[in-house]
Amino acid sequence: MNFREFYDLFNKKITTFEELVDILNISNISYDLSFISKAYEVASNAHRNQYRISGESYEIHFLNVAKLIALLKLDEVSIVCALLHDVVEKGNLSLEQIDKDFGTEVAFIIDGLTTIKSLSQKYSSFYEETSNNIKDLILAATDDVRIVIIRISEKLDNILNITNVNTDIVVNSANKIMNIYAPLCEYLGLGYFKRVLEDNAFKVLYKEEYDITCQAINSIVKEKGDILEEFKEDLQNLLKKAKIDYLEVQTRVKSLYSSYLKVKRKYTQPTNTKITIDGFKKLKDLLAARIILKTVEECYMAIGLVHFQWEHDPTEYDDYIMKPKENGYRSIQSAIIYKDCFLEIQIRTQEMHEYNEFGPASHIAYKMLSSKKNSGNTFTWTKDLIRWKNANVVNNDVYKIKVFANSVFVFTPKGLLIRLPKGATPLDFAFRIHTEIGIHYGGALVNGKMVNKQYTLNTGDTVEILLSAKPTVNVDWLKLVKTQSAKQKIKRYLNAK
Repeated sequence: MNFREFYDLFNKKITTFEELVDILNISNISYDLSFISKAYEVASNAHRNQYRISGESYEIHFLNVAKLIALLKLDEVSIVCALLHDVVEKGNLSLEQIDKDFGTEVAFIIDGLTTIKSLSQKYSSFYEETSNNIKDLILAATDDVRIVIIRISEKLDNILNITNVNTDIVVNSANKIMNIYAPLCEYLGLGYFKRVLEDNAFKVLYKEEYDITCQAINSIVKEKGDILEEFKEDLQNLLKKAKIDYLEVQTRVKSLYSSYLKVKRKYTQPTNTKITIDGFKKLKDLLAARIILKTVEECYMAIGLVHFQWEHDPTEYDDYIMKPKENGYRSIQSAIIYKDCFLEIQIRTQEMHEYNEFGPASHIAYKMLSSKKNSGNTFTWTKDLIRWKNANVVNNDVYKIKVFANSVFVFTPKGLLIRLPKGATPLDFAFRIHTEIGIHYGGALVNGKMVNKQYTLNTGDTVEILLSAKPTVNVDWLKLVKTQSAKQKIKRYLNAK
């Protein structure tokens, strides 16, 4: 499956199981189709006569979630779980029955999907701190990266099909996409998924700005779109003359939301934040071409040729091959002046492109397909948040993740998410909220039940602190708290007495 086929299938809505099988058959992965077919039959029966708020059959939803997972070339367990992702919550099936019919691994992932959904439902505020913590919470509460990827795929299919339904449910979903799931895509290296999620959530949440952005970009593309094709042809001729056997030369227009953010950040005034078409015309990366090559050596040869052929802006040059981004993104990027127009050029290998667009899961599949011998490589990205081991798609350990192993994430009664070190107690929580709350600690309710000061908090707990009319601090608390800030506040209060 080449890149063009991927994008075409990504944007095509499938309506039958046979269409899903066709996609599986061109993936070059040997799937157990009888196992997948069994999951389809169970999901189809569980969701019979169920419809979504758009009026669409629920079967079309779970088929398209499975399609997205298949396009990422994940394993057959992931395909099965994508088909079954809502059978417990909406289909009245039990985890015990799933375990019996499909095995413990499938049941574990389905249970994890239910956990993610319940955790995200507690998310009630969209402040940046909370947004960052909720991403951490979902990762921390997830023992298998496939759970997160399936959930992202579910949200992606949701937003692609309900943006024209005017309800609070859609707005809430778009908020979660913008604040949780699109950033999670950034963590996981799912660049293409991230762009599609953001653009569709942008349309729901900021309709006026979305319309202005669309009009501006469409106007520029209409005016200068021919330049892209001319640039593509000139690039191809340049590479052919140098006898560089390129795999593909693509053209693209920068995503809507990313363009909007850049214009807002760089080309609006503090006193007037309204965006205009003039701001979009100043973007140097709105229109771009991408060269995909076989080797790293060819990438550097190509950028040398491009810079020799056309003037470029040195301030827009980035070598992410030599120094990859924290999420593993690798590419050479530069801004070229072509016929009095700035165009971005991206140069990368096919392996880099797979990784940048579709994440490490697809990257591992690419490695396995391109070599009959298991490389045994270890892949690490995003500040070691997620570690993939034993690059072997038949080994379950390839999907295991260990994230924030020394942290727990708990909620206030109003839904604010608080990050604490593992082993933290209600006292740590109280002092983390406010010094006075800690000093007047009178007890704690965890998930509605009274607990003692020694109670060890767990990820997902909801904690409410009961206050005493008078300060209750004593020196023994220093042995109970785990955070340095709590200890310092206790010592400060005792020394001041």
